[in-house]
Amino acid sequence: MKRTTDKVDGCATFHKVSKFSVQEVIKVPYVHRDGGDVLNKDNVAIIVKLQALSDSVSGSKTLVVANTHLLFNPRRGDIKLAQLMMMLAEVDKCAYMDSVGSRCTYQPVVMCGDFNSIPHSELYKLMIMGHMEYEGISGRDISGQEPYRGYGPANYLKHDFMPPAVGISDNCQYCHLAQERGITSQRAAFETRQSSGFLKHNLQLISVYEHWCKRHGHYYPEVSTHHGKSNSTVDYIFYGVLSGLVRFNNGEVQTKDVQDGKLSLLGRFGLLTDAELTKMGSLPNNNFGSDHLALVANFLFT
Repeated sequence: MKRTTDKVDGCATFHKVSKFSVQEVIKVPYVHRDGGDVLNKDNVAIIVKLQALSDSVSGSKTLVVANTHLLFNPRRGDIKLAQLMMMLAEVDKCAYMDSVGSRCTYQPVVMCGDFNSIPHSELYKLMIMGHMEYEGISGRDISGQEPYRGYGPANYLKHDFMPPAVGISDNCQYCHLAQERGITSQRAAFETRQSSGFLKHNLQLISVYEHWCKRHGHYYPEVSTHHGKSNSTVDYIFYGVLSGLVRFNNGEVQTKDVQDGKLSLLGRFGLLTDAELTKMGSLPNNNFGSDHLALVANFLFT
């Protein structure tokens, strides 16, 4: 999917035709007629629902893969957050299976892309902890890109920064879908509330990467991009699990007691450190042709 202006870049997702067939493709422009100044940029997402062809995959064989590139502007974390809310709502719509009690169940989900937010930022925490209190937060603090001082004054999020007319609840779901899912009226009132100052989502996500590299017994921050404007991690692969405990301690993400669902992480392609890429001459260089490193993960789908 190309961006919604005359720019020629966008998002693409490829699949092996020997492994999967395509059930559905959802193209998500982050432009909405009722979106005010938080949903008026040309960034996009693409969501693909795939059907596994292998007989070794039991039960439901559906896998949902979402791919995006959020806005860069470090000052406008409100726009990034609104775009992410729309992406989460679309993934919720595509991957939803059933609701039992207070718990929703979903098809296996992989969400990836350039989120233009650093690890441990508020936006990152929303993804893997599933909740966020946003009212009064500076737009800069949402993405953690505070060093970019040249982008004008900070703006602070109001409880109604996302226009209610867009129809996305503070549960990062489309309000009309939550009402149609046959849940109790009390729960429907909770899942369709808007402008409360508090966000959550029902997707249980964790990051493939831990955001630290071990070198000679010491740990250094991973980076996924390294050029004149940024030396940091802004690219991610998140995937859905049944459950897991996540906490933040001294800038480190600690995940334990993870119970995998139909997706199990087998391995990942390692990233590099700031110092290692500096020695190579930053990005792109003779070894890497892009200003971002590739993130690669290997999953078992059962």
